[in-house]
Amino acid sequence: MTHDPIKILVEHEDLLLQAGLAALMARFADLVLAHDGDAAVDVVVTDYDAGLRHARRNAAAGAGPRVVVLTRRDSELDIRCALSRGVDGYMIIGCGVDSVADAVRAVRQGLRHLDPVATHRLAESMFHEPLTGRETQVLQLVATGCANKVIAARLQIGIGTVKTHMRSVLDKLDVASRTEAAAVARRRGLLREARGVTA
Repeated sequence: MTHDPIKILVEHEDLLLQAGLAALMARFADLVLAHDGDAAVDVVVTDYDAGLRHARRNAAAGAGPRVVVLTRRDSELDIRCALSRGVDGYMIIGCGVDSVADAVRAVRQGLRHLDPVATHRLAESMFHEPLTGRETQVLQLVATGCANKVIAARLQIGIGTVKTHMRSVLDKLDVASRTEAAAVARRRGLLREARGVTA
């Protein structure tokens, strides 16, 4: 059985990666490269930030190409954020060109597709109750060394509320101390780190 070719647009902030990926994708008989501005693109393969922008435009328009993100960002927080914003495929750089092609084919069929690293990150998180937004904010400040009084002032909440959030964080992460909570959160990628690369 023959299938219609899948028209893909490869755009990435890493121009070398973009050129190499486009050349490799062109080797697959069922994938046809599009150019920026082309109409009727089926799938966009792009970096993290651009992927979120594409997903946001699709949500606003109610239509648009499927979005596969190819990125170095492998934290649970980044993956969850991308999927919740409407990204269809999530691939970690280094996954292999065949894996990217498989992701393109899967999302074109309306499926979500994650590479094994991203899948593992989310599978790990299934055994833990997620932190709320406020708990994450408190933990972020704890990780930078802020005392409860400073956290309360920055978030404009009471010290008692900070302590309540922190107790909940310790329970959810199954740890005994603030230091351990910060270490576990960093390992699981639950905290926003300063980034020089946004791939």
